[in-house]
Amino acid sequence: MNNLNKKHFFSLIIDGATDSSLTENELIYIRTVQDGGVPVNHYISYEDIKNANESNIDYWKKKVVGFGSDGAPVNLGFKGGVAALLKHNLPHLISMHCVAHRLELAANNAIKHHAFMRDLQDMLQNVCKQYHYSPKGLREI
Repeated sequence: MNNLNKKHFFSLIIDGATDSSLTENELIYIRTVQDGGVPVNHYISYEDIKNANESNIDYWKKKVVGFGSDGAPVNLGFKGGVAALLKHNLPHLISMHCVAHRLELAANNAIKHHAFMRDLQDMLQNVCKQYHYSPKGLREI
């Protein structure tokens, strides 16, 4: 983002994923506020990293006021998580578990005792996998 240096403050949002080659990747976004107080997310990068503890955000630290991620210990762990490491240098940092990830956990917890809902979830996941892992199927859909 070209005008990052013009912003006084922003929040950092990350989410990790492992691709089919078992490479850990991090999606990195920042959230800023436009004139008029409207929050806006900006995609920064998609980084291949050697392990989930690696980050390259040192130059942002002066302006970061918030940090959001999934609830993985590598991100929100109290001792060695990314948020804890940032908070060591930035005591004012507010870190939080992503609301969308919490909602997913809550939904999974809510359906785990309902056989029909578990079966429906399994069927939908199997349909998704069928097309995701089949180039021919994906083309035909």
